[in-house]
Amino acid sequence: MMRLIPLALLIGACADQNPQTAGTPERAPQDELVLPEYESVDFVAAFQDALTTLLDVNTSKPWAGHLASLEYREPDCPNLYAGPPEDVDIDAEPGEGIAWSDYCETSGGLSYGGYNFWESSANASGQLDDPSGRTSTGDRRLAGRATVGSDTELLFEFNGEASDSVYVSEGEGYETWTYTTLIEGTVGGSDAMADSLTPDGWRTDLYLFYSGGDADRLEARGNAYLFEGRIGDRFDSVVVDMELIGDLGRGPDDCVEEPRGYIGLRDSDAYWYDLVFLPRYEEDLTNNGYPNDPLSVCDGCGTLYIRGVKTIDVCVDFSSVFAGGLARPAIEDFVLTLHDLP
Repeated sequence: MMRLIPLALLIGACADQNPQTAGTPERAPQDELVLPEYESVDFVAAFQDALTTLLDVNTSKPWAGHLASLEYREPDCPNLYAGPPEDVDIDAEPGEGIAWSDYCETSGGLSYGGYNFWESSANASGQLDDPSGRTSTGDRRLAGRATVGSDTELLFEFNGEASDSVYVSEGEGYETWTYTTLIEGTVGGSDAMADSLTPDGWRTDLYLFYSGGDADRLEARGNAYLFEGRIGDRFDSVVVDMELIGDLGRGPDDCVEEPRGYIGLRDSDAYWYDLVFLPRYEEDLTNNGYPNDPLSVCDGCGTLYIRGVKTIDVCVDFSSVFAGGLARPAIEDFVLTLHDLP
């Protein structure tokens, strides 16, 4: 004979097995965020070196490696083309610019692999002794996926796009100029990095603008990862969104004692050290995740956040970049046509 079980007992048993009503084990308290040792770090020197390193990350480096690679060229190695190679997607008009594209080896054992496209121009008008002065401009661009080297040495590596431009206005008693560079990609090789602060190369997505002569201002936005070199023997990456104004470029409300924005360093353990200065944009006052009031004083100091935790103030003098730290390329460096090829 089947035995009947009271409904109330069944409901109680189901309730005991329901995960939504059953008791949950107590959670362990969240571990306290551990900060790396930083008391021994010379942050003033580290951030000064970081900015100097960033200024070295510009289009002149892959352009130097590109020029050197053309010096080694032999007939048909690599092959040259007017305009981008047909099998490569480069934003350029047909027939505009010059490119090499090949996988070949020279008689001396030098290998070319991939492709490299370039275009450049330079113009000048006016005379120095005219009241209106003289104006000069230069533009150049690289786009490639190229390696050039031998079994024993990598001479040139470029994977990405790089462009820069220079503008110079000069006359009797005055000169003002601007330089803009944008790189997204990887650059390396001994020819490209012969005069570099980071001889082993870098991977970057960095925009730089700076002016000199009668008006000095620096703008930097992006990042750079150093393949081997270390800033302060500890940091392998720099990130920046910053504007720095010099005495010759200041306006009535500008602060020259410290930048607007921030600059950050990453150590080999992937911990970020962000030095935050004056807010750069209006929305930074509410959206940058950092307290506002301490960052709004033009005192030459920034607040250091390690892993997002506020630690100490660091007072850095970046004015040295306007005393010879910024240099513009010569207009002649922007000229490279088929007639100039070796």
